[in-house]
This record gives sequence, C-alpha cells and structure tokens, in this order.
Amino acid sequence: MGMNMRRKDSEATEVISSHGKPQSVAGEASRLATGVFRGIPAYVCAIVVLLAVLVLSVLFAVTVGSADLTVQEVYDIILFEWFHIGDPAVLAQGAVHDIVWFIRLPRIVLGVAVGMGLATVGVVMQAVVQNPLADPYILGISSGASLGATAAILLGIGAFGSNSVGACAFLGHWGFLLRSFGFHTWEGVPPRSNWC
Repeated sequence: MGMNMRRKDSEATEVISSHGKPQSVAGEASRLATGVFRGIPAYVCAIVVLLAVLVLSVLFAVTVGSADLTVQEVYDIILFEWFHIGDPAVLAQGAVHDIVWFIRLPRIVLGVAVGMGLATVGVVMQAVVQNPLADPYILGISSGASLGATAAILLGIGAFGSNSVGACAFLGHWGFLLRSFGFHTWEGVPPRSNWC
C-alpha cells in the first residue's frame, strides 16, 4: 500500500493515505473552482441565482395582463406603495392602482407562496417515505381526497356550504393519511420506515 487509494461514498470522497488514515475532501468537491463565485459552496450560489430569477420573474409578471398598462405606470405604483415615492393624488387611487396593487400583485404573491408550499410538501413526502420518486398516491392521499369529493357530489353533502366538495376532499385526504400512519404504527412499524 505504498500509493494512495480513493474510495467514493454517496456523500463524501475519502483519500486513504499510505498510513491508513482517511482524509476527507468532501468540502473541496462542493465548492466552485473558477469564476466570480470561486470558493463559495455550490448550493449557496444556486440559492442566490434562483432567488434572483424569482424576483425578476415577479417583476416581469406584474407587468403582464389583459389591461394595457405601461411598465412605467406599474413600477410607479409599486414604488409609491413601498417607498412613498411619487404623487399620492395620482398614484394612490384609480383603476391602474387597483389593477396593479389589488389584483396583479396579490395573485403573483399567492402563486409564489403556493409554489413554495408544494415544493415543501413534496420534499416532506419524499423524506417520510424515504423514496425520491414519492407522490401523493403512495400513501393513498389522492385516493382519499377523490373519495371525499365524490361522496360530497353523490350524496349531496352541503354541511360546509358552497365549498362542500373541497371540504370533503380535505377530510378524505386526512382520513386516508391518518389511516396509513395508524396501520403502520399498530403493526409495530415505525412511521419513518421505508414502505415502498
């Protein structure tokens, strides 16, 4: 064993020297070697780039819509609402203000929040079932929601008002989710085991 041997694991690369002591080089592999971000971990660069793309996409999306508004009008209203720059008599009221501040911007913020929520739920689902290909069908969540919505439609359940279908789908989803966790717990299988 006069020469160094390399062994690759799933998380790190270790260099085993001739004395048999492992030397970790995992930190070096995840750092960028060249360019403006040299020496910064790759995940930090990815987060910065993705946040910049998110901000740019929100700023672009607020200018797009069925109403014919100029980019100047849109950003004047946003700057007035955030930093109080501009004439309040012109920018604090009117149809353009209502379209930008009460219709477009809330919808965009809601879309961003829903996207973040779906991404978080997907990661949690993958972590719970320990399967990178996890989807809502694995635990029966989609089937439970479908059963609840179908029951509301067929049985005419109106206890929740006009949103009875959505409420029953939510209750069906929770029922099947608790059933999945309950059966595995009763059988002595811990909830974090690999079910698939």
